[in-house]
Amino acid sequence: MSGLEVAGVVLGTLPLVTAAVEAYIGFMKDWGKAASELKSINRQLTTERSKLYNICEQLLSDVVPQRDIEPMLQDPFGPLWQAEETKKRIRRRLWNSYEPFETTVIEIQEALQTVKEKLSVDVTCNGQVKWVEKRWMSREFRKFLYRLDRKDYQEALGTISKSVNDLESLTRLSVALEPSRRKRSGGRVIGMLRDLSSSVYRALRSSILCSDSHDISLRLSSRFANLGYEEDDEKILNDTEFRVAISFEIDDQGSERRKLWDEVDIKRHPVIINKPPPRTPSPPPETIRPKRAKMVAFAKAHTRPAFVTPIRSPTSSGKSPKDIKVAVASVTQRLRFTSLSSETTLINSPDTSTETLASVLPLDICRTLKKAHNTRPDCYGHLVDSACSTHCFGMYPLATTINSSPWSIITLDDVLLQKQSLQPLLWLEEKVRPALAVASAVLQLSKTPWLPEALTKRDVHFFNRGEWQGYQQPFLRRQIPESDHNGCSIATGAEGTSAHQNTLFCLGILLLEIILGSALENMREPRERVEFPGDKFGMIRDSITVHRLLQTQVALINPAYKAVVERCVGWGASQGLDEESFRKRVYNGVVAELEAIPECTKLN
Repeated sequence: MSGLEVAGVVLGTLPLVTAAVEAYIGFMKDWGKAASELKSINRQLTTERSKLYNICEQLLSDVVPQRDIEPMLQDPFGPLWQAEETKKRIRRRLWNSYEPFETTVIEIQEALQTVKEKLSVDVTCNGQVKWVEKRWMSREFRKFLYRLDRKDYQEALGTISKSVNDLESLTRLSVALEPSRRKRSGGRVIGMLRDLSSSVYRALRSSILCSDSHDISLRLSSRFANLGYEEDDEKILNDTEFRVAISFEIDDQGSERRKLWDEVDIKRHPVIINKPPPRTPSPPPETIRPKRAKMVAFAKAHTRPAFVTPIRSPTSSGKSPKDIKVAVASVTQRLRFTSLSSETTLINSPDTSTETLASVLPLDICRTLKKAHNTRPDCYGHLVDSACSTHCFGMYPLATTINSSPWSIITLDDVLLQKQSLQPLLWLEEKVRPALAVASAVLQLSKTPWLPEALTKRDVHFFNRGEWQGYQQPFLRRQIPESDHNGCSIATGAEGTSAHQNTLFCLGILLLEIILGSALENMREPRERVEFPGDKFGMIRDSITVHRLLQTQVALINPAYKAVVERCVGWGASQGLDEESFRKRVYNGVVAELEAIPECTKLN
């Protein structure tokens, strides 16, 4: 059992023991005997139970919904104490105090077990007590009650009292330090997530060997809230998953080509550098018998790999120049991959076996998705980032693609402008969720091929999978091959928002549009539509509109959200996200503040 479950068992056992002691006190009164020793034991156990009750209430506060706290405390043996998500959040809240907390709770349980045995109280695992009825009480048990001495329980009761005080200190300090700890833990991984995101994009890009255009949509999510004390950098990288939807086309029995989507999880696999063993000293020359040396022949760099098929000329094969271009790209990719065979890098495959990097064939994503349209493996294969030999990713399919043809894309712009009679964003929690995902994505993906310099409502989209699922999962779409030679398309908004504006400034506008449920251009007053001299990209005009809306509307909806937008607009006017220290400041002032809003609305 986890520390939380043990705490629940102890919390539920204490009142059962005190109830048994109270029954013993009643027996003594019926016999005309004083029960001072039993009363003293009962008082101490009742006091410790009340203190432990308060500790558990403080520990569960803001971790589980308010409606579940009282049922958990009233039913300590219930299933709510066994919820995995609750146990994970308690572990993160206690931080480095979790192991001392768990050890202390176990000490209380053992001391309480000693008290139960000495008092002859039998508590079952489901929280029931086997009562001793007065008429069935043996002579030996009566003698036991007469001779009961508080000194026999002093050591166990002292252990319980001291341990409960220790739990109180650990819990109080951990709860007080939780906000600052979460900010520090989230800020330290921003750079790692940016590098990993870039590596995933490069690995995907190098695995698309055809000349067709593919839409690649990355699901936006906050990866900062679930970080714990015990997680080191390598564990964070290996546990991070990227949910990606990839489009491809198939020929539908001679009719027009049909566009499908396939959702996959991409997860990093650790890479181990296999170092050569140290040389051992050679024996003396006279002990060496002359032998014929064994030779090993290595393939030359210009030697064609065994799995590469020679390309025929257009005249002999009858293929078009486009087909030849695709074949050349495929062969070039495989030749580049084969050139890594001289390295001693090993990769852990999904089944935990180890294989050489050269033995992992490059994945042709387009061909793989078409082949897996009807039958799907557990893992499509590996993606390798050519620019970083230590990054290898497994690509795992999710739901089948057979029913993905009716999928459609709904941009955030469509939602805010209420096109196609779309349902608007209504509730605060419903609005904060995509806002948090977008703000987190700006930190995770800024200066990477995933994110345009100026993020707008047209870049964020949702999938309509036939049955509308709401705005729970926002995506960011890119197209491969890219629309320009740099790999990043220029995003242009409805009224002059361009890549020359600051990323944070554009984020502030986007967050404002989300909370108000409307596009900024629809909320301008007539005097705010006038262009200012020298305001080439409309930043002055946008700032005036934003500040008016913050004061008159957003402040009434949620003051914390208003402060977040003000920071984005204020910082965006003068600073970028190039410096690591400033990125941490943005995390603390924007992402961490947005994370707290849905938690409060959910708990209330």
